[in-house]
Amino acid sequence: MRRGDNHWVFWDLSHNPARQVLDVETDSYAEPINRLHIEDGIDVNCATAPNSPRVALALPNGGFGIYNLLTESLERKFQSPERLQAVAFDSSGTRLAVGDPNRNEILIFDSMTGAQTATVRCSEAPASLAWNPSGQELACGGYQGELSFWNPVNGESIDTITVTRSVIIQLIYSPEGNYLLSATTDNNIRLWDVASRYLSCRLRNWGFIPAMRLSESGAQLGVSSTGSSAGIVDINLRPVWQILHYPKKKEQSASANWLDFNQDGSLLAVASGGTRLYDVRNGRLIATLSHTSPNLEFVRFTPQDKGERLLVSGKHSGLSSWPIKKLRSSEVEIGPPTLLDSTPGYCMMGADRLGTRIALGNPKQNEIRIWRQESQQSPMLIKERSPVLNAAVSPDGRWLVSTVGDESLPPGPSRSARVWDLASGEIVKEFEGNVGFSGVGRFSDDGKWLAIVGESNQVVSASTWQTGPSIPNDLIEISFSHSGRLMAGAFGQQLTIYSLPQTTELLTINAPYDFSGEFYLIAFSPDDTKLAILSYDGAVHLLDILGLRAGLRAIGLDWEPAGPKSVPSERVMTPLKIHVTEK
Repeated sequence: MRRGDNHWVFWDLSHNPARQVLDVETDSYAEPINRLHIEDGIDVNCATAPNSPRVALALPNGGFGIYNLLTESLERKFQSPERLQAVAFDSSGTRLAVGDPNRNEILIFDSMTGAQTATVRCSEAPASLAWNPSGQELACGGYQGELSFWNPVNGESIDTITVTRSVIIQLIYSPEGNYLLSATTDNNIRLWDVASRYLSCRLRNWGFIPAMRLSESGAQLGVSSTGSSAGIVDINLRPVWQILHYPKKKEQSASANWLDFNQDGSLLAVASGGTRLYDVRNGRLIATLSHTSPNLEFVRFTPQDKGERLLVSGKHSGLSSWPIKKLRSSEVEIGPPTLLDSTPGYCMMGADRLGTRIALGNPKQNEIRIWRQESQQSPMLIKERSPVLNAAVSPDGRWLVSTVGDESLPPGPSRSARVWDLASGEIVKEFEGNVGFSGVGRFSDDGKWLAIVGESNQVVSASTWQTGPSIPNDLIEISFSHSGRLMAGAFGQQLTIYSLPQTTELLTINAPYDFSGEFYLIAFSPDDTKLAILSYDGAVHLLDILGLRAGLRAIGLDWEPAGPKSVPSERVMTPLKIHVTEK
């Protein structure tokens, strides 16, 4: 226990009553850089060696010492750093890291010999330290909110994340080292996925300096703070909301098929800053198609022969088909690509279920070219208004819906969404009321419904073109489930799931993270158990609907009495391997 007079006091609890074994004066709370004054909570200037009676403490006149609680004596004294901020033993207790806030450095020592083995030079003053149990990584929380990861052997940087503008006052690794907890003076506790460096979860409003203690199993977290209540939180290592990708800078955005699942839902293709492929089961990036363009890319999975293919289109790279072959249950091969159309300036905006009708739009030419598998050299040409914003093809390849996005166009027919008959190339229906203004069209997977999103949102029957279920006007994107029973809508950083055809609101959930990008595109997985979300800034989110409903069912809030058939397993699935052939 640390007393208010800057003394650490230790007791031996094996005695009854407990016996005091050590009383040591330590450095004062006031830090030399005068950035933080700890009045309560966690003190990072004391560390205990695992399974050992050795403790490291800051000394009152500079430096630090290692004390032995069994011998009740000072075992070793270190003169540097002059003032200490943060100290941490590694899992073996043989290495010790200490922070020097005056020099923005971390010094690493052999705790047995006292020799300094490495120096880490940080970009800001270190406030907290933690060793990964593997011993191969050292995490440092900075005074200005930077979370950095270092190689403790050579002092080289591994990675850096800007977390907040507040001080990161405490860090804790899980026992296996697969996640990291951080506590900051902005009242937040954050849970990080160590492998991907992505934020998995955040707990808000835990007081000015939240103090954390992790259970031995790593499954529960104790949290308290001055002036706040204490609590015990269960930690779920497979959260229902995952971040697959968060760009360090904003990526290009567009208005068509930028993300899509493959047939069995094991792969997610995302076109944003290039074409990336994700292992959905494990939430990991597994491939990047370097043959593709970093700007204005569109992707779509379609069947091909006995397998499937990935259609990739770019403004400068043309339309290509990437065959996908399943080698084993957890191993696939993709490529080499075949160029289907090389006309410059055209990008894929939509395709039917089989990929036999592909809409290629050119906003500058005000044209939509329909690539047809049976007559690839003679595409249908549709003249549209300026500029073409979005086009979608019905699953059976019979209809095309197109919209334009020009704020200067007057209300009425000039802003309408148009439905085209792809057999004749004629307009069969127009939806006015400013529907097409900056809008998109989405067909349901069964071809029954067409959703048109713009200044005025509506769902219509794709057989009669009559108005169907009503939907809120604030939605900017809609996706239909493959079963035809659900519809998801996005607005800002909020996602809502509706029933069909009644469009009853079943669930509304807000993104649990402080990301600036609003939701832009959403897509259901083939079995409707997941939703992929692409934000305007290029961030990729994955919502586990099955896991979410299981949690809702546990508290009586699931929208069906029976609830989901099964709950996702907590075990990590076998990673999916992919072999990419570019040429």
